[in-house]
Amino acid sequence: MRTIVEYSSDPIWKIGRGTGEPFQITGKIRYPEDRIYYQPGALEVLKNSWIQYLSVLLVTWYLFLKCWSYLITSRILSSRVVIDKVPILTGSKRHAF
Repeated sequence: MRTIVEYSSDPIWKIGRGTGEPFQITGKIRYPEDRIYYQPGALEVLKNSWIQYLSVLLVTWYLFLKCWSYLITSRILSSRVVIDKVPILTGSKRHAF
C-alpha cells in the first residue's frame, strides 16, 4: 500500500490583495430574532439598589456639605451659640435622660 501526497507550489488565493494588505472577509449571518424574558430575584434587585442608593447619597451629601460650609463661612446664614443656663438654686440636674 502506498500513499501519495502532492504539494502545489502555487498559492490557492492569487487575486484580491497584496502580501502587505490585511485579509478581509465579508458576509452575513442570519439568525431568527427571539425574545428573552428574565425576572431578577429579590437579592439581585437589592444588590443593585443599594449600590445606586449609596452612590446618590454620597454625591448628595458632598454637595450638601459644600453648600452648607459656603453659606456659613460667607455669613449668608447667621449662626450663634446658645448656652443653656440652669439655675443652681432649684437643685435640678444639667442633664436629663
